[in-house]
Amino acid sequence: MTTNIAVPNGATTPVTKTFTVARSAAGDESAVLHLREGASEQAYPKLEFSTKSSNGGSVRGRQGVVTLVTPYGYTDVNGVFVQQGMISSSVKTQTPVNAPDAVRKDHAAFLTGLLGNQQLKDIVILGYAA
Repeated sequence: MTTNIAVPNGATTPVTKTFTVARSAAGDESAVLHLREGASEQAYPKLEFSTKSSNGGSVRGRQGVVTLVTPYGYTDVNGVFVQQGMISSSVKTQTPVNAPDAVRKDHAAFLTGLLGNQQLKDIVILGYAA
């Protein structure tokens, strides 16, 4: 069952924001969560993730994809959100069924820590790793 996900924003003093479930993952359907802030659904940042069976060479496994899309724009005089663009990021993970639990846990911790690293944040903020 898909549940809401709370994460800090990028403010100088971070504020926890909650992505709420718009669609739970089921079968081949991906999970979709929105940060319900803004003039309309078109303004909401969207988190989407899914998994499926996959083969890495001759070893069976699972593939997961996580995508975050953050639109930006303005609200016109009629209260309508006008999208000017969006930032989008995707992370694709391939986990063979024979991968040891300790390696899976290490990889998850490395990924979580690396995505929080300032050099990788700078790729989004500055357009390059400073």
